[in-house]
Amino acid sequence: MKHYKFLIINSFDSTGGSTMRMRRLYDFVKRCGFEVKYIESNSELPNYDTNVISVTQKNTVIGFLIGTIKRILYMLRLKYDVLIIQKLTPFTFPLILIAKLMNKIIIVDFDDWDSLLQDSFIFRFLFSFFENLSFNLPTAYIVPTQLLMNVIIKKTKMKKPICIIPQGIDVEKFNPEKYNKDKLRELMNFSKKQKIIGFLGCFTPGGIGEFEILLDCVIELIRKNPDVYFLVIGGGRLLPKYKCKGNEKVIFTGTVKHYEVARLIAICDIMVIWMKQKRIGDYYKGTLKIIEYLAMNKSVVGYLVGDTLRRFGDFCYLVKTKQEFITVCEELLKLEKRVNTYALIKDKYSYFSGLSEFKLFLKNLCK
Repeated sequence: MKHYKFLIINSFDSTGGSTMRMRRLYDFVKRCGFEVKYIESNSELPNYDTNVISVTQKNTVIGFLIGTIKRILYMLRLKYDVLIIQKLTPFTFPLILIAKLMNKIIIVDFDDWDSLLQDSFIFRFLFSFFENLSFNLPTAYIVPTQLLMNVIIKKTKMKKPICIIPQGIDVEKFNPEKYNKDKLRELMNFSKKQKIIGFLGCFTPGGIGEFEILLDCVIELIRKNPDVYFLVIGGGRLLPKYKCKGNEKVIFTGTVKHYEVARLIAICDIMVIWMKQKRIGDYYKGTLKIIEYLAMNKSVVGYLVGDTLRRFGDFCYLVKTKQEFITVCEELLKLEKRVNTYALIKDKYSYFSGLSEFKLFLKNLCK
């Protein structure tokens, strides 16, 4: 293979699962032996890696627009042959178009069908509009699931090379054997007797599913069981909307660094999730949180749909109603049932899962 130079652009910061995926791709490209620069928003990585560039960006529409201009300036200044960029959105369209006009190889990581995850009509329209403008511009695509691969095949008028790289996590970091639950609880002022239900999510329209249902259910559970607490891990622009609905036994951590996530999951007794039944985008999601739950050997209770249900339904306690959810949680908290799903995640969803396929994909693309 010719010695190509790569530029990877991520519009998001370290609070979301999408960023963990882009960091994996950055490591994949390095493993393939290519020279690479990686741009991330509000990143701490430049403190440890000189090939990472941090773009300061506020979490607002104006902030993203300003961040997009900054990323364009870096694109015009840096030397590269291949652009890897995340998602087809109003904020990535200008970068993809510029790279196309500069005759670069463009690889898009289509990790979610983002237009179908927007709750606002205006955002849904804008994201859909720019997706449709963008679908045929990239040279190739990376996707986490077969369902999203089918979307690309249907949407692109020309056949595009597509590589499936499943979601993956650092199975050394998310290894339950590394964490002493009782000691961690003591450090966080929880007693052994108290029961903790956990939720992990980025508080954006696409990241939290039906969190309001979960919050209502757990608050009802707390009323009946005074030793139960709800630990809500994660931050984002929608967090204030839900914080005001909680009580003293609903603990919101706010934004946490990714290295803290495994430790916080470790102290929980069960983890919960509730995907949106009527939102088509949820059927295509390759959600990362459930992989992290299962890696930590946690019982998972919730409502799943689409690809997440197909992949992980057999390893979770599935519910369809609020009352079912409350009943199942109560039973699990009493039984203190242990599960062993770490081996499954280590085998199929480890950090470098898909690396060999990625190497072959680049070999064919960068001839």
